[in-house]
Amino acid sequence: MAVRAACVRAFIDIFHSRVPPVASSVHPNLHHRRCLVSISQRFLSLEPPKKPAGAFCKFMEMKTSVINSKKPGASIGEKAKICSVMWRELDPEEKNKLKLDANEQMQAYREKYMMFLDGLNDQEREQFFLQKKNKKQAKIERRHKMELRKFGKPKRPPNAFMLFIRSSRLERGNAHPTTFVKGLVEYWKLMPQEEKEIYQDDAKVESEKYQQEMKEWEQKMREIGREDLIRKKSQTRPKKVRSTKVKKKAAKKPTAAAKSKTGAKKTSAKAKTTKSVKKRTISKEVQTEE
Repeated sequence: MAVRAACVRAFIDIFHSRVPPVASSVHPNLHHRRCLVSISQRFLSLEPPKKPAGAFCKFMEMKTSVINSKKPGASIGEKAKICSVMWRELDPEEKNKLKLDANEQMQAYREKYMMFLDGLNDQEREQFFLQKKNKKQAKIERRHKMELRKFGKPKRPPNAFMLFIRSSRLERGNAHPTTFVKGLVEYWKLMPQEEKEIYQDDAKVESEKYQQEMKEWEQKMREIGREDLIRKKSQTRPKKVRSTKVKKKAAKKPTAAAKSKTGAKKTSAKAKTTKSVKKRTISKEVQTEE
């Protein structure tokens, strides 16, 4: 292990000596350009009017100092529960006054919001709604990650290369982090396969352990009714119910042979009727002659 540490340290020192300093490769005016770009991006971010808080939220802000004095160190959830009890016990007239103020502020916000949208051109409007959609999606993802952390989802294990980096952290010394990682990447590429297999075997063990922990955790989530938190491939898919509707049989088109048969039947029937008519007329004529 000490020999490998010395090899890594020597390789990184050589790599660091060949790589030019980061400051020398940066143009002096580049910092000013970055500042200008950041300022322009700040102006491009379209911020609408801020939505006002509701009546209950404003009441909670008013009573925060009272709650902190009664129960210091309480969490946000505990404060909300205490405040909800105080809100239910509040005088109806005072509660209606808070609701009216909140409604007036909401109406003013809606007017400002419509004025804000009217002042945007097509490109700015498209950019604004895209930003709004991205913020909403990011909020959903953050909430999902918080729930996964809350319910104790197992962490994904590191791969072989990450295990190698972790084992080499103490050998960094005074090297720059970027230069250190680049040196490790080059060292990993040139590392003999026998030495790589040590980290690959450890990574395989960690992966098998992770898969087993995930199965147990997903089973626990199913039992408590939170199947939405588990992986899609592990979710039980609902069985497809076949439709019981009876399909109407399409009427078969008559073929040429069938048409010829029906035509022959019609002609034979006509011939029979003409023969019977002739027989009747002949019998009538015979009767008149007698």
